[in-house]
Amino acid sequence: MARSISTPERMNTAIYTTILTGLGIITTLVVTMHNLAETNQQETNRRIDEMRQDTSRRIDDLKKDLRELLDAKFKVVGSQFEVVGVRFQKLEGEVAEVRQEVQDLKKVIFEPAA
Repeated sequence: MARSISTPERMNTAIYTTILTGLGIITTLVVTMHNLAETNQQETNRRIDEMRQDTSRRIDDLKKDLRELLDAKFKVVGSQFEVVGVRFQKLEGEVAEVRQEVQDLKKVIFEPAA
């Protein structure tokens, strides 16, 4: 004999079905939110890596520019020292000529009267 389901049992079945459906929806939402959070974290990590790489490239470019600038400055300073050295040698030559002239004048001025 087939047993008929009473109204309270039908209500319990409906309530259980509703609860299970609700739990399923909540579980789906939690899993979806978890996956979305994971995706966001991965995207954030990717962006951080890109920014880190970009920052490293910029730092390397700045170092290169600074090296080139310093090299150029040292070349200018080196050239200036060469110019000063040439001028100093010329001045030493002129001083030597003046000394010689002074020696020659001393000989003439202080030469004993003969």
